[in-house]
Amino acid sequence: MGRADRRNIKAERSGMGIGAKIGLCLAIIIVVAYGCGAFIFSNRFNLNTKLNGVDVSMKKVADVAKMFNDKSESYKLKIVEKKGNDEVLNGSEIDLKANDVEKDIRNLKSEQSPFLWFTGFFTKSDLNTDFRVTYDKAKLADKVSKFKLMGKDFGEPSKSAFPEFDEKEGKFKVHPEVYGNKIDKAKFNENLDKSLRGLRDEYVIASQGGYILPINKKDNPNIKKAIDELDKYAKVKVVYDFGYEKSTLDGKNIANLFDIDVDKNYDIKLSKDRVREYVRGLSRKYSTYGDTRTFKSATGKELTVSGGVYGWLIDREKETDALYKLVSEKKSQNNREPIYYQRARYKAKDDMGNTFVEISIAAQTMWYVKDGKVMMSTPIVTGDPTKGHATPTGIYPVNYKQRGAVLRGPGYASPVSFWVPFNGNVGIHDAPWKGSFGGSNYLGDGSRGCINTPYSKMSYLFGEVKEGDPVIVY
Repeated sequence: MGRADRRNIKAERSGMGIGAKIGLCLAIIIVVAYGCGAFIFSNRFNLNTKLNGVDVSMKKVADVAKMFNDKSESYKLKIVEKKGNDEVLNGSEIDLKANDVEKDIRNLKSEQSPFLWFTGFFTKSDLNTDFRVTYDKAKLADKVSKFKLMGKDFGEPSKSAFPEFDEKEGKFKVHPEVYGNKIDKAKFNENLDKSLRGLRDEYVIASQGGYILPINKKDNPNIKKAIDELDKYAKVKVVYDFGYEKSTLDGKNIANLFDIDVDKNYDIKLSKDRVREYVRGLSRKYSTYGDTRTFKSATGKELTVSGGVYGWLIDREKETDALYKLVSEKKSQNNREPIYYQRARYKAKDDMGNTFVEISIAAQTMWYVKDGKVMMSTPIVTGDPTKGHATPTGIYPVNYKQRGAVLRGPGYASPVSFWVPFNGNVGIHDAPWKGSFGGSNYLGDGSRGCINTPYSKMSYLFGEVKEGDPVIVY
């Protein structure tokens, strides 16, 4: 072996020694660092540690204890309501005190091994504990009872998922559950107590619990069965014709006619009460029975008259039965006319039209207007208000016409040639016993409510007026 080879071997041996020394040094440094870390964190909380939501990273047990003790002396809990109706509860208001805080914190620290202190570099630790907190429960209950969110009318209720009609697709789909903000008092009080015992800064009702939650959610399998059943009715279409306007019952409001047990098993049933309510809605909108009306008087003036019973009136019960039958049999109908209890002269917003009998009590005059033209004018005698027989005002329909009637009442029987009743026993008729009409005759010598009319005028009116024509009395 030459001199050069011996030098190379010596250099190689020298290099291996240096590498080993470096590795040994690194190992010693790591062991020392680990040991120092274990020593330091034997009485300190690890990095990235929170206790009841408060950052206690690298803090000593005694310092954390002092922090929570100081906090308890001036404690405030913010109660966060998701619609902004927040409340603040002061510990002093309920005599809140924290006992043996350091003992509880030391017990928590003992759960963190100091030998695993290095895990704090890459993991977070959220510690939670209930301190031995005491407070006056009666004072707390009194304070909580005064919170706005505890009011009887506070908040919107949660709703279970429910079937909803999709107009674009023409079928029903699942509407997801809706989370409201009505307070679940038992859950609220439970979580409020936890927040107090944890000396937390905030009690967030939405995330920590305290609202009444929806009973059924969109993934409930029974809702699909309900939708399959409702889809059988989705194509039912009933179009009501009111002359000047049409109203359609179809898929978008068909669901409203069913009782759907959304908080249990989604059982569905066509409801007679809900159908009745739908018909009531139609009646409220399209029945004109007794409405106040403005019309052009025979005198040329515009007058407004209230009261009476003239107008369209849907027979709610009969129409309810008819519509219930249509829907239950899944039948559609176009241009349906509802069943009416009473009809008016015209199917129009102005259902009175411009043919009517007009009676002015003050003027003691009656006119017959046909197609907007005054065809007749006559003096009359109306009911005697001095004897409690004033003629009722308002707008009424002509009930019927009769020749040769005998008007009867307590102590009288009066034969007349022409009888046109419009309000029960009140009507228009000739009065052969009257010597004069008009003026102030009705005061002291008036009728019992009827419209006494000269024979010739009554004969003309009887031949012209039709059943259902409006009679306007003012």
